Amino acid sequence: MEDTGSEEGEEPSRHTAITDELRTLMALRSRSTVRNRPFPALFSLLEPGDLENRDVRYQSLSDLLDRAADTIPEHEHSQAARALLGSGPGRWRTVSQRGGDAAANFGCGWDAYRRRRTNGTSQLDDTLDALTLALLAPVSTGPEELEGGFEGEEAPNRGTPPDPDIIPVSIGIGSAEPSGSNDPNDPHDPANPNDAHTRDDDGANDDTADDDAAPAQSSGSRSNRRRRLVAALVILFAVVTVGAVAAWVLTRDDRPSASATAPTDPANPTQPADSEPNEACELLTHEVGDLPEQADAELKEWSPRFRELASTLPAGTTACAGLMEHNVGLVVQPVSADRGRGIGAIVSSPVGEPHAVHLRHQEYWNYISSVQNSGSDMVGVPIDRADRPDGTQVVEFTRGTMVGENTDPPSFLVYGPAWDEWQRRGDLDGPMGRPVTFIYDKPGVGRVQEFTGGQLIVDYATAKIRWEPVANPASELPYPLTDSVLRSDDATTWFVDDEGHRHWIPTNNDFNCATRSGLDQYDSVPAYAIATLPVEAPFRCR
Repeated sequence: MEDTGSEEGEEPSRHTAITDELRTLMALRSRSTVRNRPFPALFSLLEPGDLENRDVRYQSLSDLLDRAADTIPEHEHSQAARALLGSGPGRWRTVSQRGGDAAANFGCGWDAYRRRRTNGTSQLDDTLDALTLALLAPVSTGPEELEGGFEGEEAPNRGTPPDPDIIPVSIGIGSAEPSGSNDPNDPHDPANPNDAHTRDDDGANDDTADDDAAPAQSSGSRSNRRRRLVAALVILFAVVTVGAVAAWVLTRDDRPSASATAPTDPANPTQPADSEPNEACELLTHEVGDLPEQADAELKEWSPRFRELASTLPAGTTACAGLMEHNVGLVVQPVSADRGRGIGAIVSSPVGEPHAVHLRHQEYWNYISSVQNSGSDMVGVPIDRADRPDGTQVVEFTRGTMVGENTDPPSFLVYGPAWDEWQRRGDLDGPMGRPVTFIYDKPGVGRVQEFTGGQLIVDYATAKIRWEPVANPASELPYPLTDSVLRSDDATTWFVDDEGHRHWIPTNNDFNCATRSGLDQYDSVPAYAIATLPVEAPFRCR
């Protein structure tokens, strides 16, 4: 709904009020608490009909927050907002658990995500600010607005797709399980299990919410002025974007693959050389084995083991480190190389003789998300690395295996019944091959996980598992293939260069850079088909 204030200075105060309420909402951990607490600024964004009773208010605000999170242009903040305030079944976990999911989108931990920077704000502040801006954006987001519209404006075309520049793209690095609850009584969005969000309605505040909401539909002239301003900003943004894209195209050596393929280190040609200092080192200012001031006996016991492991890893792998801590029942220490991107971790392994295991950036965050979503009993604890001579990255767990390729695309975890079947069929050396997606929900089919040799399906009704081999995976690739962007059903996205090599697209910014250059884009491409293409370094805009 439109801003009801009559003074220009009222919008910033409303922005602040909404952001403050989002911060309070984020901390609430039970539905009853949420329903009994007033949020007048957020209620003012709802339609009068949404305030009729407690259940309608709760669901309407839930839907509003979900839609707003989806329209945040920055993928990382969009996913973080959904983790903190979305409607998934993980909503009622602790703030630190949900915050860990949000922070994973930025390659850091919860403490670093909420720590204030030199400018006085934190990344958490930026996420809440982005969500507030999305909530205040004068766009039609629901069927109620499409039906009636606002005074003085036409109802938008129901068939018009949203602006592609603000479509949030899930790259498949945040959650190791991008699927939802199978509980038919769960009121949350089954497609977004990491979403956490809260709504608050109180009967005592119904009149206030209605009073705030009603004038919004009668402020046509103010609404139109605001929309004209937004339109002007959009045009300005488009001009800047075109210029940026043109500059990017001119600097990619007349071929998309030039920007996708990072320079390689001659001493290790399978890994891209990144000469840029790792920004994570600004946060990780300790050494491996360093303890917090109030370290308990378990942390002290593991400190020398962590130091011993670090001494065996390639130089620079653990150049930057945080303090040792407890997480998901293990002793953990965030670590990072001094060059490149991302934060991994050294974790304790109680299997056999106690020892430490190093997990790379993607491996660590995918493991943490999987444990938080499915429980440690389902995934298990790390046993050790089992990397292969061909560069395949393998981490063994007591109830699963994580596998990644040798050029730093995403690693995929196989666990639960899918892992049992995979092992029975020979795991990596069997006909199924390596996993190429996370397990995900496919409407009308079941729970699906794709491998290089086909797909494994868990039937919704019977829970029976069936393996569907694919004789010629490459035959399912789209045409024309080169200079295109491919997206699989688990939302992992790839760029295919003019030589037919694939490059994982790790961020939303990189995705937008690729799609704005006029490349063909194909959705729902089988991941086992994409995996037949030679893999190169991740796609990066420059």
